[in-house]
Amino acid sequence: MVITKPSTPTLDKVGKVSGEAHTIGAFLDWFLYERHIFFGARILKTGCACHDPHEDCRETDNPCSHASSHYWEDTRSSATTNTLLHEYFGIDENVEEMEKRAVLEHIRELNKGERH
Repeated sequence: MVITKPSTPTLDKVGKVSGEAHTIGAFLDWFLYERHIFFGARILKTGCACHDPHEDCRETDNPCSHASSHYWEDTRSSATTNTLLHEYFGIDENVEEMEKRAVLEHIRELNKGERH
């Protein structure tokens, strides 16, 4: 029986960019985890920055003079180094995973053939 090797264009691309991805990934890890600089956004909010942002302090027993002011709220991106690298290189993580599973299944089939 002939067992055909699965097509793996995404894994082939991962292999081609691995050196560059390693360099960029090392920089991102340094940037994010050693320098503690995060990606995110600033969102302009209306209300009171000195109370719970989900609570309108004008409707509490302790209103403050900032109740109708504007303030900036920082948000952090939940993107990991791996996610950012996949996005940068245009690699679909789900397709990569499917191809890895196909290769694993191919290896299992080859091993079955050797045992018989």
